[in-house]
Amino acid sequence: YSLAGRLLKTQTQTYTLAAKLVSRLSKIFSLAARLFKQQAKTYTLAGRLKGTLTKPYTIASRLKATLTASYTLAARLFSTKTQPYTLGAKLISRIPKTYTVAARLLKIQEKTYTLGARLRATAVYVLIWVLNRRPASS
Repeated sequence: YSLAGRLLKTQTQTYTLAAKLVSRLSKIFSLAARLFKQQAKTYTLAGRLKGTLTKPYTIASRLKATLTASYTLAARLFSTKTQPYTLGAKLISRIPKTYTVAARLLKIQEKTYTLGARLRATAVYVLIWVLNRRPASS
């Protein structure tokens, strides 16, 4: 019985040790998650400064306490950093298009004025023609 008791005690101690290791491991993951959360907050602040408000908040809300999620988070944060530049490029590419549209509208407006001038000139010619065709009064 004494030997069985010792074996049982040893087995219990092994389980206790395993439980402590699991507990410490979960604390390490928790600490890692906190560190990544701090990093996310830093990026959120940077996002606010750069004007990308929605992306960092979405990333912070998706934050999980696992290492793989943290690596995914880091990748998302990196893509968020590049997105303001992409947005800037898109806006710059739209500006020339706006000028092109404005130029086209101006061109159409010029054509409208030209057409109006032609119609007026035609009306004057018709009026002159009508006046010339009338018999002269005696």
